[in-house]
Amino acid sequence: RPGTTPAELLRDADTAMYRAKSGGRNAAASFTAELRDISLRRVEIEVGLRPALEHGELALHFQPVLLADGSLRGFEALSRWPMAGRGMISPAEFIPVAEATGLMAPLTEWALDVGLAALAGWRRRPGLEDLGLSVNVSPVQVGDVRLEEAVTDALRRHDVPPEALTLEITESALLDADAVTRRFISRMRERGVRLSIDDFGTGFSSLAYLTRLEVHELKIDRAFVAGLPGRHGDATVIASVVGLAHQLGLTTVAEGVETDEQLSVVRRLGCDKVQGYLLGRPMPAQEVDRYLTTLEEA
Repeated sequence: RPGTTPAELLRDADTAMYRAKSGGRNAAASFTAELRDISLRRVEIEVGLRPALEHGELALHFQPVLLADGSLRGFEALSRWPMAGRGMISPAEFIPVAEATGLMAPLTEWALDVGLAALAGWRRRPGLEDLGLSVNVSPVQVGDVRLEEAVTDALRRHDVPPEALTLEITESALLDADAVTRRFISRMRERGVRLSIDDFGTGFSSLAYLTRLEVHELKIDRAFVAGLPGRHGDATVIASVVGLAHQLGLTTVAEGVETDEQLSVVRRLGCDKVQGYLLGRPMPAQEVDRYLTTLEEA
């Protein structure tokens, strides 16, 4: 571009390079105005994320997870960032920045602390003593001793039993699980913490790793649920995953349930738990309190 300095050209080329890398091997990308906007947005997020985390500006929302019979099983903790002047920033934007800048450890420690503190209070309500919480773990943290210590400390600090906590790890992080990953999963399981494979069905690898990793649960990716009830192939995949999971002694969660028809199908196919906008959107802790009161009064 006319008037562009050498430093700006290098920055733009660097941005295009990372876009090409995200597209896989042997890919190419040209720098465009759209990429410039994305790059500026990323810089804005990178500059603001650390102080936002340090000053307690992030929020944790909780999405209900129900058993197939409709009873409440627990919540998934989901990070949100209400950025001043910019509205709510999606985790899809700030989580990759946190991973690239070394902020995932404090972000996860914060989520564990805030989430388990809330869960401890909810479990004191009559009939909710077995309520559980799921927390997502970034692939860059799997095997990190700091994460293990954070889990142990948060459970002890809030007096929550280990079996009430589920760590969700994406399937892509486990496809080529090395010895470090396997030891991490084994140690978490020994401590009583539950482990779930998130986005199951999106990876391209042998299913043999399921027999080597001692996990408890498979979360069926929402891409398969979205096709219900019309796409027969998606129903067949879900039925196969449920059958495989049950044969291995694992439970299943159908995520992304948004219609009554989808709920009916995943129940018929044998999914153990369900989650999605139809059953409850992610909400801040104070709304969860009202949600639980409504359940008690029903």
